[in-house]
Amino acid sequence: MEDLTPLHESERTARIGVIGCADIAVRRALPAIRQSPFHLVAVASRSREKAAGVAASFDCKAVEGYERLLELPDIDAVYIPLPNSEHAEWARRALDAGKHVLIEKPAVPSAETARDLVALAEERGLLVMENFAFLRHPQHELARSLLADGAIGELRAFNGVFGIPPTDPQGIKYQAELGGGALWEVGCYPVRAAQAYLGASPQVLGRAWSSTPSWAWTSPGWRCCGATTASRRTAPSACPTATGRPTTSGGPRDA
Repeated sequence: MEDLTPLHESERTARIGVIGCADIAVRRALPAIRQSPFHLVAVASRSREKAAGVAASFDCKAVEGYERLLELPDIDAVYIPLPNSEHAEWARRALDAGKHVLIEKPAVPSAETARDLVALAEERGLLVMENFAFLRHPQHELARSLLADGAIGELRAFNGVFGIPPTDPQGIKYQAELGGGALWEVGCYPVRAAQAYLGASPQVLGRAWSSTPSWAWTSPGWRCCGATTASRRTAPSACPTATGRPTTSGGPRDA
């Protein structure tokens, strides 16, 4: 597997700072950095207490405030696991501060923003990259080699399905204003896999179907009926049926 560890002229490995203490960083990224050739220098949070708690677990410095981390001279690169809506701003600031950037997926919300970040990185002589770890999984490396060798024939179509268990409905994954939603949080995986196997040239199109359930009164309680029109009556927050269990129908909702 290709070694993507950045090396400077002195051949020392890059020193990493982490902007944000998101769950994905604490569970996956920080343990991976500790086991890699990289040197984890610091983690930053808007809350000093949160930064201190995470830093203590990974034996690095705690920094209060993202900007202060970018000011540290002993950091070469930053990893950004912030809410999706924050990626572009802090990636731009990190590049302006002379740091290489690894952005948690999905990197940015538009192709124009992505092109701007790439142009800025090239102008500064830096690297910017989106964090899709599955692309470097040995399974995909083997699948690509089988395709390249013609062992499984010519690739004519790609069909991908990906899902995750439900998470906190109040969390950022369900907040559209923070860049959440089905396409950004999970749909990006099969889209990125399709690009990896089909090449960069195919145009990617997407469609989301949103259905807002309506509410109807059926003795002895409210029943939730999938529809795209609003109910004429105000329904309770739960949707009890005759058996007392919530029931929904209709199409999937794109949060």
